[in-house]
Amino acid sequence: MDIDELATLINSDTDIEGITLSGGEPLDYPKQLAELLGKVSEKLTVIIFSGYILHEIRRSSLLLSVIKMADLSIVGRYDERLEHPYYGKKFITSRGRIDVNYFKPKIVVEYSVNNKSVTKTGIFRTNNN
Repeated sequence: MDIDELATLINSDTDIEGITLSGGEPLDYPKQLAELLGKVSEKLTVIIFSGYILHEIRRSSLLLSVIKMADLSIVGRYDERLEHPYYGKKFITSRGRIDVNYFKPKIVVEYSVNNKSVTKTGIFRTNNN
């Protein structure tokens, strides 16, 4: 799709708060991504998910400029051995419009107590972690 056409489509949708750019690999097309982000309304938040590592991004002024155009970039290689897809990732913010902590993995534990037992429920780390 033409970048101008895509930007027009995104900007005309009044039901969205922002856009998320993810796989394939958005940073494989930095010129096109920079052009699109330059045409997307400043009112919309922009999140980028990338498998690039911070060192790779810093080596390229174009990649770095694209990252700076996003409100939040979550970067780093996916590692299926990790308990959560965001573990091992770096969170890069610009513009201060997104709370990074919202995206970081959380360990949520709930205890239900009655007169017979205590039950632990939720998402929690096992003894292996």
